[in-house]
Amino acid sequence: MITFDLAGATPAEKRRNRDRFIAAVYPEIRLIPSLGDNHTILMPVEAVWGTKYPEPGMIRLSVGFEEPGSLLEIIRRGLE
Repeated sequence: MITFDLAGATPAEKRRNRDRFIAAVYPEIRLIPSLGDNHTILMPVEAVWGTKYPEPGMIRLSVGFEEPGSLLEIIRRGLE
């Protein structure tokens, strides 16, 4: 499990960067509301926990059984 926070000067910018990252890695990494899968999946913290953890750019990445090099390339592409 990896949790990271995408940069942004405002909460709206952080949300926009989060959404762009999710769009860039989809469909190789899917967005789902629970972490019960053996494939790598994403879960945006704010969307799941709401005001308890109001971090608009924070994403939890649950790493699955994919080949590590391919997964790193997908994540790198998403962060660019």
